[in-house]
Amino acid sequence: MKILILGGSGFIGKNLIKHYLCDKSNFVVSIDLKDLELNSKNLRNHVFNLKNHSKLEEIIFDFVPDLIINTAAKCDLEGSNIEDYSINYELPSKLIDTINSNSQIDPIIVFFSTMLVYKVGFTEESNVGYNPNTPYGKSKLLMEQLIKKHTSSKWIIVRPTSIWGPGFSTYKNFFFAVKNKWFFKIKNCKPKKSYGFVLNIVCQVDSIIKSRNSIGKVFYLGDYEPMIINDWSDLIADEWGVRRPFEINRIILYLISLIGSVLNKFGIKFPLTIFRYNNMITENFIDKNLTKQICPKLPYSQKEAVKLTINYLKNNK
Repeated sequence: MKILILGGSGFIGKNLIKHYLCDKSNFVVSIDLKDLELNSKNLRNHVFNLKNHSKLEEIIFDFVPDLIINTAAKCDLEGSNIEDYSINYELPSKLIDTINSNSQIDPIIVFFSTMLVYKVGFTEESNVGYNPNTPYGKSKLLMEQLIKKHTSSKWIIVRPTSIWGPGFSTYKNFFFAVKNKWFFKIKNCKPKKSYGFVLNIVCQVDSIIKSRNSIGKVFYLGDYEPMIINDWSDLIADEWGVRRPFEINRIILYLISLIGSVLNKFGIKFPLTIFRYNNMITENFIDKNLTKQICPKLPYSQKEAVKLTINYLKNNK
């Protein structure tokens, strides 16, 4: 199979490439701003800005991929408006135009979206429409709307939850905070969260692509069991070989987050704000039954995932 991955040097993209290169019948082309730093005779790596749509189009017409996976995106929550995340909808739009313009190219296209097309705390039972409350979420919503309205290709949308594991950056500080005894658990607060170990996510994506019933559908990616942050921190502490985090009263954490919000308004970065505090205490467990029907068993338990991640951190200081 000929596979084109956009954003191949990113966290999820790189893990997908490693997975597909295990099958010697696959040939993978990766495009990203950074060098992938992987060597294989079955891999071609292009380094350029994906805003160069003419070059991207040239590669697609030359390669004629069977599968395109678009993981390229701006994924932080630092932007102040949707235009700060323009690549999230402009790149998919150009990709759709390219595929629509050439009848000789008919790949399956997997678009990576986000669970934040709904605000944190959304459940299917709440019976509300899209309601993103971040510019990032709004940019991905616009992407999804463009795909559903304009693409004539075989599209699949996947919405990752909070993804972690070897090669990550987003939750790396959390692992070290537990190790260094800087993290405190919130007393009597155990909201269920949706998280996903990256190698489990790769398994889900591969299963979704291989299923005949996936085209034109939207799937959530993440572990099937809810994540309890307090319990996760205990697993991490045990694997590091340090004491488990102490508990702190919720009101104290709230007051610290108030201070953090004030400091951020004055341009002083502080890790805890009211926005992040509310995310911490809000239950946000998303049903993944549609994904589970296609990929019923995931390869790694939470305990195994923590062990692999800490081994990675020890070996990549």
